[in-house]
Amino acid sequence: ADWIWLEWANEMAQYVTNSAPKIKEKQVICRLHGYEVFTDFPDRINWSVVDHLLFVAHHKQTLFNRRFPGRPACQWVVQNGVNTTRFCLPPNKKNTKRLVLLGNINYRKGLLLLLQFYHELLKRDPSYHLYLRGEFQDLRLEIAARKMIEELSLEKKLEFVPRVNVLSEWLEDKSHILSFSIEESFHYALAE
Repeated sequence: ADWIWLEWANEMAQYVTNSAPKIKEKQVICRLHGYEVFTDFPDRINWSVVDHLLFVAHHKQTLFNRRFPGRPACQWVVQNGVNTTRFCLPPNKKNTKRLVLLGNINYRKGLLLLLQFYHELLKRDPSYHLYLRGEFQDLRLEIAARKMIEELSLEKKLEFVPRVNVLSEWLEDKSHILSFSIEESFHYALAE
């Protein structure tokens, strides 16, 4: 290859930039999505062989340069996007009071805050129902969330849903997609 694309500034980028001697003869692009800036991976990447560092958001670039000064000079921000022609909202969409949280469930999704919000919402209008479509990525968060669900008596007012094949069909009878994200560079599930 003449060009090497490292999609994440993570373990793979660390390995390739430090263990593949021929990489010095290539043009190397590394794309930092976001979570990596909160880890020590950038300290372990050999940036001298990286020609271009891409960020998905300006605030990630700013945070990266604050935490890891003096890293690659050639930096670019190429924001994520969504092809909106692939998605459509029916013009007669009604409020079905079916709420959805989409995406793998990790601390960034703000699930515990969402559960508090949902508990308060149900006090005002008990006809809402919440669907959590995603898998837990942290056992501690899962234990805490399930305990909170039990203590707030939400068991009958929400459902955990496994991955669905055709998301657009599954969403047809849902009316709200929620985000309580505390930090993401781009929230694809919400944008789509």
